[in-house]
Amino acid sequence: MRVWFDEWVIRPGDDVYLSIERGLEAARTLVLCLSPTAVGSDWVGLERSTVLFRDPSNAERRFIPLLLAGCDLPDSIRRYKYVDFREEAEAAFEELLSACRFAEKPISVETPKPAAKAEEDDSLAVLERKLTGHTAWVKSVAVSPDGKWVASGSRDKTVKIWDIETGNCHATLEGHGGPVNCVAITPDGKRLLSSSDDHTIRIWEFPSGRLGRVLEGHRNYVPLVAPFAKGQMLLSAGIDRLIKLWVTDSGECMKTIQADQDFMAAALGADGERLLTGGFDGTVALWDLDGGQRLASMKRHTGHASSVAITADGWYGFSGSNDTTVKTWDLEAVTSLGTLEGHGSEVHSLALFPDAAWVASTGFIDGTVRLWDWKSGACLHVIKLPPLHSPISVAFSPDGYRLVVGTHQGPIYVYRLSVVELRRPSRRGVTSTPRSS
Repeated sequence: MRVWFDEWVIRPGDDVYLSIERGLEAARTLVLCLSPTAVGSDWVGLERSTVLFRDPSNAERRFIPLLLAGCDLPDSIRRYKYVDFREEAEAAFEELLSACRFAEKPISVETPKPAAKAEEDDSLAVLERKLTGHTAWVKSVAVSPDGKWVASGSRDKTVKIWDIETGNCHATLEGHGGPVNCVAITPDGKRLLSSSDDHTIRIWEFPSGRLGRVLEGHRNYVPLVAPFAKGQMLLSAGIDRLIKLWVTDSGECMKTIQADQDFMAAALGADGERLLTGGFDGTVALWDLDGGQRLASMKRHTGHASSVAITADGWYGFSGSNDTTVKTWDLEAVTSLGTLEGHGSEVHSLALFPDAAWVASTGFIDGTVRLWDWKSGACLHVIKLPPLHSPISVAFSPDGYRLVVGTHQGPIYVYRLSVVELRRPSRRGVTSTPRSS
């Protein structure tokens, strides 16, 4: 049995990161030694997240946790059976040896047989079309309530409206004086909202693209705009720590909430009563918009919380970070439910499946979109984008059969989610299950 061990292989002057990457690429088995020191190590975290990213099902490459001392196991490790070596017993050593030998069988690299087409048809996400026209980061995408249109906002200062069936650009909306950070479509499908670095929110007629109103009042760039109350009201959240509630028809600002902390991401519950924000310091905060106050702060990320999502009923929240993780939250109990690990880089964007049973997350540098069953922690599918195309925004269509992904190079990818009915988790989702008071 050949063993790769960092102290044996990595020499003075070697690139440690690349050496670990090469070791992980060549290894069929990773034995992760767990102790309080190892769990707190950034390098061990890198090794752990990399191997889980490459094979989340633990099928082709074997991942074996080896417990050397009592410690709090990371959420991503708890679902794997570990070898208990705290007593250094002979039986535990034989169990470890047996597990390693089991993984020694060669990894198949055979060319797929003719059945490959059937496998492709059975894939959870199949690329349907590519939308081209933006010349810079596509920071936000949204799908219309009828599923016919895609709206996109970009750093090129434009908003585009696309025919999702043909891929044709229906309209390019100009007027923002800075990058467009967020786009949203009202529930009736008649208005398109956009927010920008130029400190404004614009209301456009949809899908014609005619400008209706420009809302001013923020003193810095605005990362979020979202409709609520059936589209009669809208919310904007700015880097200036201001949360504003507006009347959509008149453009009147009805309320301004002065937040007491910075945030870089925000998500609004469908009822318009609760707002979830993500901060530069990794804090995820829950806000009561009616009372205009912060209900809770939850700090578990080790990097900034760059993306957040909230279920329609406001019970559950999700946050993505540059610490490469996605965290799930029970907002009633104000506690973390778990951590989804697998991305190898910052999680720029999150999107919830229509029944909230799945969450999609984008990994910036690793070039992937991951689909999660967040209740079990299972990664259902990994979409790998073409080389040099980093995903930074994502949205599901209202019927759940399409996934739209915006990239930092400008192209937008539309994926067809096939066999959704067969693979969809139980419809007894978090938004339909009554909750006791």
